[in-house]
Amino acid sequence: MKWTTDNVWKECLAAWDFVATVRAGSTLVNSGTLKRAWMQRHHPRMRLSCTCFFCEVNERKGGIADPGEHGCCEHCPGRAVDPDFNCEAPGRSWNNEPIAFYHYLRKLDRKRKRS
Repeated sequence: MKWTTDNVWKECLAAWDFVATVRAGSTLVNSGTLKRAWMQRHHPRMRLSCTCFFCEVNERKGGIADPGEHGCCEHCPGRAVDPDFNCEAPGRSWNNEPIAFYHYLRKLDRKRKRS
């Protein structure tokens, strides 16, 4: 995979589409397990930081993963679109609210494409 901004967003959205679709039918499987399943199916040899394309970009650029009170990882592609992006934000946490998180990513992607 080429690590272009467009490719990172495309892969991230594809993974989260899968997670959101499965979670819409059942909350018994957690988001982390679903992310790993998607990666195994689509990129079996690839190992990503936190099983996340955005986290991997952050790490490759020397950023430290800190989605807590500081807002977000320094080089996260989501933060490039929304400076307040936080993958663990209440109401759209990747782990607790994966469907809302996926919809938020889609919104950010549309915004990114317009700018």
